[in-house]
Amino acid sequence: MRGTTWSVRLAAEISAELRARPGRDVFAWHQIVEALTVFIGLCISRPAPLVKLELVDSRGRRVENRFAVRRFRGAGHDRVWLTAPLFGNHLAQAIERWYRYRQDSFDSFSIVSEYVAFAGNLNWADRLLLLARFVEIHDRRRPADGQIPKADHQRRLDAVLSQAPDEHRAWLQQALQGSNNLTLRNRLNSAIASLGPEVAPLFGGASIDAFAKAVTDTRNYYTHYGSGLAGKAVREFALTTLTKRLWLVVRGLLLIEMGLSRELTAEALQLDHEWEWLCGQPHP
Repeated sequence: MRGTTWSVRLAAEISAELRARPGRDVFAWHQIVEALTVFIGLCISRPAPLVKLELVDSRGRRVENRFAVRRFRGAGHDRVWLTAPLFGNHLAQAIERWYRYRQDSFDSFSIVSEYVAFAGNLNWADRLLLLARFVEIHDRRRPADGQIPKADHQRRLDAVLSQAPDEHRAWLQQALQGSNNLTLRNRLNSAIASLGPEVAPLFGGASIDAFAKAVTDTRNYYTHYGSGLAGKAVREFALTTLTKRLWLVVRGLLLIEMGLSRELTAEALQLDHEWEWLCGQPHP
């Protein structure tokens, strides 16, 4: 964010101010505004767009105010979840890292941006589908346990295909195309493990793998609607709690990405006003 100075206030009310040097590239300015908007949306207890962002030019003149597209109704919906003290002296570094995440992982950033801005208008199945997609894309950035190196996997494929009858080779090649991919269940298990044991109470007494399986089975059903998947999918109130738990997991992954330790990340998640309630809900 070179050439830009900014300040963010994370307290009972959230505010932000940005100042740019003369001649800043418009596209780069948009990227900064977008990254900061989503960051502040993440600091609110429930999915919500930025309450207010004031843009200031290099001479201190107010250029533009940006307001939330949508405001929640009812008390407590705009409650601030993360405040500046949690970041200590590292708030600036956290936002810098978040901006780099936007640059380096735009696909996963875009899903978070969409969730923050619009999840309040989506049903719980669509929310879960968005979050599951985020976990898959976000997790692909790290070296994956359980995956064969690409070159080794290709050698295995070539060996198998070379032994297949000609009339079956094309079909077999298509069937094995995704054979080296990790499942959502695998990725969720690894992602949650990276948050540390302090988050275990979130899953209502179930194991991490039981939670990961429930998310995966439910995602698969709402993606394909196969009759064989219907009995495995979570619905109604259980779907609500499953999705809320997954949203906390996603926010934990993002805090780790911003440089917070596992201990501080767990502390932040436990500050969410629904943490204790979710810990007390049974696993579906």
